[in-house]
Amino acid sequence: MKKKSLMVLEDFHQKDIKVGDRVPRFEGSYEILDMNYSNEHGEFILCEYIPGDDFGDVDVTPDFEAYGMPAKPLNPYEILGTISVPGYRNLMAGIGFFIKNTQTGVTEGVSFQEAFDRIFNEGAINATASKSRTGVFHSKLIDSTDELPSFDSHFWKIPAYFPTGELFAPLTKRAEYELKKGLKIAVRSLSQDVGSQFRYKKEISSESIRELKRLIQKSEKITVLTGAGISTLSGVPDYRSSVMGMWEKNPAILEQLNERTFQDSPEKFWSAVYKLLETTLTGVMPFQNHESLLAALDGIPTNSAHRFLKKLEKEFGKDVTVITQNVDGLHQSTGNERVIEFHGNIRQCICPRCDTIFNLTDVLKKVENKVSAPTCRCGTVLRPNVVFFEDAVKDLNSSRKAVEGSDLLLVVGTSLQVYPFNQLPYFKKKEAKVVYLNGEVEGNREEQFDLTIEGDILNAFWQLEKSLESQKGTH
Repeated sequence: MKKKSLMVLEDFHQKDIKVGDRVPRFEGSYEILDMNYSNEHGEFILCEYIPGDDFGDVDVTPDFEAYGMPAKPLNPYEILGTISVPGYRNLMAGIGFFIKNTQTGVTEGVSFQEAFDRIFNEGAINATASKSRTGVFHSKLIDSTDELPSFDSHFWKIPAYFPTGELFAPLTKRAEYELKKGLKIAVRSLSQDVGSQFRYKKEISSESIRELKRLIQKSEKITVLTGAGISTLSGVPDYRSSVMGMWEKNPAILEQLNERTFQDSPEKFWSAVYKLLETTLTGVMPFQNHESLLAALDGIPTNSAHRFLKKLEKEFGKDVTVITQNVDGLHQSTGNERVIEFHGNIRQCICPRCDTIFNLTDVLKKVENKVSAPTCRCGTVLRPNVVFFEDAVKDLNSSRKAVEGSDLLLVVGTSLQVYPFNQLPYFKKKEAKVVYLNGEVEGNREEQFDLTIEGDILNAFWQLEKSLESQKGTH
């Protein structure tokens, strides 16, 4: 069934549309009827939705329908907009609505179900609610009035937070829960966007993959040294680049990230930690505020490179040790049994007195402001479980033993410029092979390693995984 609807330009992926165009959308298309349609609510694009051929003869008559209060000017509620989070497509108001009580003038953020109940039972000025059942499927809809776009339009999007970080309006408990979920979903989406910028298009030869496969099959004990080139594919910026950028903008902050400042002025130390986290994670934070920082710390996903290293151990039966420079904890969360975090784990805090380890997100949830120094139950100021300036690296002896005992050393996503991590390959036994895989290969790396592969890490591991799986299937 054809149906006219109002939209705004932001609703279209293709912006250079004109009257007469048909724009594919869902299972049909929109025909543009008027680019400058206006009414009392604003200026819109008037369209007509035309279902696809496959749906032309489908009977979608519900078995049951019920309609709530009709839209009337004296109804007690008005929908101001949908709760919007950058990176999260709020299709059909998945998080909820900002809704105004026209009698009290109070605006609050509510979940979809809460908005539905209010509009269905009490009524709204600019919306109606209905529910239906078709077979075993139940649905609830909130529709705008005819002279307004539908609620999945950008016209309705209101950012959950102001640029200053404060909420647009108070939230109900249910809406607060939905917003936290939405922030984490947005972090995953933004992480993919940021991570895609670090993909390399250089083609990797099938000969290189075959040789890497041969080396893996011959080996029992494999040690993997990983660096920022794996984390950036999950949207985590290169730590060194973030630090250098901060050094140029505000070197005083970095000068506070050391044991001396931690002991003498823990508040300054923790303020610097907070600013470093904000700087490092800004690209995957939906908003520049505390809640988005917590969502980013919890929500950054692993990628297929992390998961391949787990499969190398769990499915292909190799004895794998991962030694990583990265502090994001993604190797640990992926599930490899032996992960040595050479520079620590930023998702953790540790008590210097009793060695109790806390989740950083849980700690920061209790921090009242950006300069508070969190404390352990024993009263001692907590410290992020990472290596800062002048700190000793973690588990150097364990790392050395892992390299010494391995048949194969994989060096992945690191330029090997940071001491002492760059010394680890020299501890391998004479007969062990070393493979270097990175997006870009600088200098004379070919002379230093038995096999050098330059190109996209995800693509290389994808090809390798397919090849190993096909071989496994023949045995």
